[in-house]
Amino acid sequence: ELTVSAPTQYLSDDLYTDETLLSGDTISEEFKIDLEVFDPGIGEFSFNTGLERTRSYREFRVLCEDADSSWAFRQFLHRRSGRYRQFRQPSFENDLRVENTGLITNLLQVKKDEYMRSSQSRDTIAIQTSSGWLLRQITDVSSVDSDTMALQLSSNINITKQDIRRISWLGIKRLDTDVIEINHIGAGVSQSSFMVTEIAS
Repeated sequence: ELTVSAPTQYLSDDLYTDETLLSGDTISEEFKIDLEVFDPGIGEFSFNTGLERTRSYREFRVLCEDADSSWAFRQFLHRRSGRYRQFRQPSFENDLRVENTGLITNLLQVKKDEYMRSSQSRDTIAIQTSSGWLLRQITDVSSVDSDTMALQLSSNINITKQDIRRISWLGIKRLDTDVIEINHIGAGVSQSSFMVTEIAS
């Protein structure tokens, strides 16, 4: 049995900021929702689901080029225990567009971009800068004007708009399978591909 120490933590969950490798120029992502249909056949019918929103499934590809990276990947898999243990990971997309000018403290102004319709249930973000990732919770949301939202952050970030590479949602995820295959190509190189699903925002 492997003994794996806990990686970097955020809000009591494992945190991973390694990006998936692309398959060519694309990435595979599916969206699913469990839907129950009640139709007695004599009148009204209804649709029900136990999920608050559609669940996304994204392919995650890993390439290990040496023994050290292969061992780190095996430790990651052991820590996950298949679908058992959740973790936090950025979406690696430009989910929020910054509108601030000058130094940004704990008030982040962003484009609305249908925020109230599609993203108001999310409350954690990952801000990528040249020196790494800044993780923050959104504690309050207010409208500035018809195009801009103001997000109150849990603590100051003290950077400017120019320092930000992208702002991604920080979702709670897990593996979508209990079995992961590792393909050993040769010369110590191995690769693996599996699906990761977001289970909470």
